[in-house]
Amino acid sequence: MASTVVSCICREIAEYRVTHIVPEECLNYEINRLRTYDLLWTVPYIYPEELARWGFFYTGHRDCVRCYFCRIELGGWDEHDVVIEEHLKWSPHCRLMTKRPTNNVPIDPDFLDQLGEIVPDTTGTGSTSAWSAAATAAAAESNRLNRQNELERTQNDTIPFYRQKYPQYRIEGDRLATFKEWPKSMPQTPERMADAGFFYTGKSDVVACFYCGGNLRDWLAEDDPWVEHVRNFSECPYVKLVKTPEFIAECRGEKVTNSALTAGPEHSGHGNVSKDKEQDEVSDEKCCKICFTRPFDTVFMPCGHVVACGRCAATTTKCPMCNEPYTSVQRIYFS
Repeated sequence: MASTVVSCICREIAEYRVTHIVPEECLNYEINRLRTYDLLWTVPYIYPEELARWGFFYTGHRDCVRCYFCRIELGGWDEHDVVIEEHLKWSPHCRLMTKRPTNNVPIDPDFLDQLGEIVPDTTGTGSTSAWSAAATAAAAESNRLNRQNELERTQNDTIPFYRQKYPQYRIEGDRLATFKEWPKSMPQTPERMADAGFFYTGKSDVVACFYCGGNLRDWLAEDDPWVEHVRNFSECPYVKLVKTPEFIAECRGEKVTNSALTAGPEHSGHGNVSKDKEQDEVSDEKCCKICFTRPFDTVFMPCGHVVACGRCAATTTKCPMCNEPYTSVQRIYFS
């Protein structure tokens, strides 16, 4: 089902109050509209970057978004929907979409070039060929960018650093600091949560991964942070950097033949792979050059230096050996 106008037909939506950290009067800035999608947006096939670019901010209710400039609200998104097409379909006279003057502050000042030459429909029907041509051209460009983004996100075994969803929490200590208000009755300690890549959102028991952005909530007493991270977000780059394929396979319920999986009482019976090895003394020539505790097991690209463990590789923007920025980091295994 294509996205639908919801502000006129859904009483529940008409009655709720929009609540987010960005004041609505500041949402003429694209970067502020984008921030409204943090933590709560759960529609994987409609990118917040696209919605924010074309005027929409998240209302906080289901998948309902609202255009700052024409006030139209859209919801019920389908995986085949294109943001530009739906905006033009339901609000063909939006000032932003018709390139009329607005107080919009975009990230890319030339983004409206994707719309081509648009001739407003003076009949009020919103169905002229000019609108259709503009929507088609813009949709094609949008699809091209989405395919490019998706390709970058799914590169096998290569972990692009710039894909961290919340880079401000890449340091474990910074993640740990967010748990000041973490419910003390929770058996999952802040230390275990932060180690597994999570920071506290400040809402109930909702935590989010700094790298993949995945959210988890409703924790049970027996839940282990690392195991739940892998079960729910096994493609997370941080998971692939820190945990071995054997650990990931076990958490996903797949057959495991490697005997390296060891269980610890603090992990509710689930193995924490290589935990014992990490606690063993590591020789100087094989230790991570950042923490000097764990063995190095990653390679920075394009420089090719092998000097850091997975945890530390996720915390830095430069290779610690040559001090050059890297574009990706890959886990490696020594026989």
